[in-house]
Amino acid sequence: VVERALIESRGGDIGPEHLHLGATRAPQAAAPMTVQAAIDALPLNFGEVEAGLMARALRETDGNVAAAARLLDVDRSKLYRRLRAAGLL
Repeated sequence: VVERALIESRGGDIGPEHLHLGATRAPQAAAPMTVQAAIDALPLNFGEVEAGLMARALRETDGNVAAAARLLDVDRSKLYRRLRAAGLL
């Protein structure tokens, strides 16, 4: 590795680019998803989208249906009905 680095540096200072030990730059963070990309990623089925949203709300509220209903801005009894219909309860 050192011999190759000496050859590649042509007698100058040896830098990380001459050692070939891996990435020389910090990895870049993934670009944030745009609203359109998020919409495009959704399934084209209202039932699947609704079930996914209800499941996410329940995960984020540790299974608290009342808190999930508040997150989803729906009545708690309506959420219970929809959870049963989707097989999530």
